[in-house]
Amino acid sequence: MIAVALVGLLALSAFSLHSLRDNMLQEKQLQLTKLADTLFSQLAIYEQKVKDGQLSQAEAQQQAAAFIKTVRYGQGDYFWINDRQPKMIMHPTNPKLDGKDLSQNKDKAGNYLFVDMVKAVKANPKEGGFVHYYWPKPNSDAAVEKLSYVREFAPWGWIIGTGIYIDDIDAQFAQKLKSEVSVIGLILLLVIGMGWLLIRSLKQAITSLSQQVSQVSKDMHFSARFEPRKDELNKVGQSLNGLLGDLETSINEANHVVSAIADGDFNQRMQADYVGDLATLKNGVNGSAEAVAFSMNELAKVMQALYQGDFSARMDEKVPGEFRNLVQNAMTVLDSVIGEINQAMQQMNQGDFSGRVRVEARGSLAELKTRINDSMENMAHTVDVISQVVTAQAAGDLTQSLTGDAFKGQLKDLQNAINESAAKIKSVVTVAIESAEVVRGAAQEVSQGSMNLSERVQEQAAALEQTSSAMHQMNSQVQSSNENALHATQVSQQVQEKAHEGVAVMQQTINAMQMIQDSSHQISDIVTLIDSIAFQTNLLALNAAVEAARAGEHGRGFAVVASEVRNLAQKSADAAKDIKRLIDQTVDRVNQGSRLASESGEVLEVINQSVQTVTEMISQIATASAEQADGVRQVHHAITQIDGATQQNAALVEETSAASESLSEQASLLQKEMAFFRTGMTAGRNVARTQVAQSVSSKPALKPAAKATTKPAAKPASHAKPSSSSFASLGLVKKSVPNAAIAKPNASDEWSDF
Repeated sequence: MIAVALVGLLALSAFSLHSLRDNMLQEKQLQLTKLADTLFSQLAIYEQKVKDGQLSQAEAQQQAAAFIKTVRYGQGDYFWINDRQPKMIMHPTNPKLDGKDLSQNKDKAGNYLFVDMVKAVKANPKEGGFVHYYWPKPNSDAAVEKLSYVREFAPWGWIIGTGIYIDDIDAQFAQKLKSEVSVIGLILLLVIGMGWLLIRSLKQAITSLSQQVSQVSKDMHFSARFEPRKDELNKVGQSLNGLLGDLETSINEANHVVSAIADGDFNQRMQADYVGDLATLKNGVNGSAEAVAFSMNELAKVMQALYQGDFSARMDEKVPGEFRNLVQNAMTVLDSVIGEINQAMQQMNQGDFSGRVRVEARGSLAELKTRINDSMENMAHTVDVISQVVTAQAAGDLTQSLTGDAFKGQLKDLQNAINESAAKIKSVVTVAIESAEVVRGAAQEVSQGSMNLSERVQEQAAALEQTSSAMHQMNSQVQSSNENALHATQVSQQVQEKAHEGVAVMQQTINAMQMIQDSSHQISDIVTLIDSIAFQTNLLALNAAVEAARAGEHGRGFAVVASEVRNLAQKSADAAKDIKRLIDQTVDRVNQGSRLASESGEVLEVINQSVQTVTEMISQIATASAEQADGVRQVHHAITQIDGATQQNAALVEETSAASESLSEQASLLQKEMAFFRTGMTAGRNVARTQVAQSVSSKPALKPAAKATTKPAAKPASHAKPSSSSFASLGLVKKSVPNAAIAKPNASDEWSDF
């Protein structure tokens, strides 16, 4: 058993020594690769200067070749440069080769070494390759075996090479062999025994920790914890437990703050104590929450002021500039426009139509300004023209009328009404003048007409009774329609309030997404700083590797550390690029979300305007229904009055005979009064006189227009002024109507449309 163990130990030792030589060779290959990486990083810097325009390519190549010529490591090892021809560009120890064609150069074994180097580069352009050949050492003519690593710097077409001599590795191996063989047996025994026990314990512990860490990484549940252990990995588990606890607390608090902001509660903050990146996360989340809360409070103040009709409210100067400026500008424009509109309306209320809105406005406010100014212009022109016509009519001139196309809408109706009234007055005056001449002859026929009127009064009384019943039913239906319209108005107002709330919530969403976008830009700046630090670290690692190479064997460990530092810097740079790419994607998605939220806000605003239009239409319908109900009540009341008047008509018929005796004298006086008016119609008076006489003779009697409750007036004296009761009994006197009703029959509707 001892012999077997000894043989196994010797075999293991031989294998270990062979592996040691292979490892030494692989270590040298790795060292060559790392040194080449360091040198290529410096060449990349020169190439970047060419791209930035700081150097021309020729200058950059000249400086790079001079730099490579001075680089040494190990025991005078160096770098050289050739191209794919192959032609030597720079050889630091044999400058006679510079510029020469190397395609026919062979070593003592007959290998075309430089052609083999070009083949190795072509086989793997990005990573290069290793070439074995024979080459003399510096200051010696004897060629020895050498292993070189070659790789192409593609932008310039340079093949950079460096190598080590195999006999150096053999010498180092022999030296190590002497020092290690004496103790390898004892070390192997101790290592095997202790290693087996240690590996067994560590393997179990590491497997357990690895499974738990993998489960946490897979599920991303930071509430998981590692159980206490009695081995060397207990501290590792407890440290991981502390890290998971801090991560769990920070994530929960951050989610709580963000959820509260989403729910409209801006007072929540992260409270726990953190260090490092978690402290940065806490400060960022709390700072964002503070900014959102302050901006929302200021916006609420402005909105409350708008709700109360105060357009002078402004946001605090601490609110972020662009958002505050948008609100301030909108409030300033609204305050200015509303102020001038109120001033113009106040002047119009005082009868002065010269007021105008002169402040600069845009969009709907500009349209409102234009419409108000146009309305004031039209009103001023209309009042001036109407004043001229009414003044002329007051002077007895009935030939004046309103002309032109300046009257629109209800003003056009007013123009037509005034012109028709003037024409009617003109016609009435003309007819009155003509009729006064034929009234005497018509007085004889009044008596016969009174008889016919008595019969028709009876028929009219029966018809009025039926009409009164129908109007009562119509009044009930109109009242029901009015109540339904009022209920629809209330429902529309509730929908409009909900639409307003939707617009406000969408605006809050847009603001929150803008704050997230700003935070993403800040994170992108931090990542750029990390990338810059990684680049500087890489450059320092390059310089450290060069210095370690110059130190030779004593600097080998430092070179390995420098190489690892460079790898970490490169990984940091790659991670920074990945983070920046993710941040850019996040910014794009946030921009897309902001655009969709803005479009949703615009759609809600359109819906809000449509609901407002429907509400106004329903309000108009309700108003019209109320007016119809009032009109029906008035008609019903009028029919009742007509019924009473019909009952009185019988008594009026008896009074008509007595009134006809004084009619002739009253006609003479009327003719004298009508002479005051100028109608511009003199020709054809005889024809009109004949037509009036025929009209009087064809009608049985004149329909009374007012209720007569008094007895017929006594026959006036020959020079007395005719009494109004006599004219009322004959239907020649109208009820008095307010001036406002004559000038504008539907004043409330006129102002509503305006």
